[in-house]
Amino acid sequence: MDPLRISGYLMTSALIFLVGLCLVEANLFCYDCKVDVKKSGDSRSNCIYNVSYYSPRECQSHERFCKIERVRYNRVVRIFERDCAETCSDSCETRGFGIDEETCVFCCTQDGCNNSTSSAARIDWSFGLCVSILVVGYRAKNFEN
Repeated sequence: MDPLRISGYLMTSALIFLVGLCLVEANLFCYDCKVDVKKSGDSRSNCIYNVSYYSPRECQSHERFCKIERVRYNRVVRIFERDCAETCSDSCETRGFGIDEETCVFCCTQDGCNNSTSSAARIDWSFGLCVSILVVGYRAKNFEN
């Protein structure tokens, strides 16, 4: 068999394999901590102000969101939580009379995005790497022909 034809088959097989790798979805990583300020008495908790103290944890495969949930009473933070979530919807609800309770939920879908900084413009590096590999492989295959 022609060595160039074998090389073409190998290159095609490698490209198919790489496409498969790029399509496999890895689990999301989110920060995971919770503080009840009333119970702990610590209004300057690392969970609220210094999330770099923690390492993101790997979410379960069905958990597709990172979230932050903040509960405030009369505009004072009472409960603050960062976690993985199966479902999530950005929202803020206020209820109460005299003592207002506000619960806000913030959702995102990038690794470590629930770190209280905006990550909407962050580029997913793994997608870029997969596209780069595919382009180089395609060009190399066409160069051989």
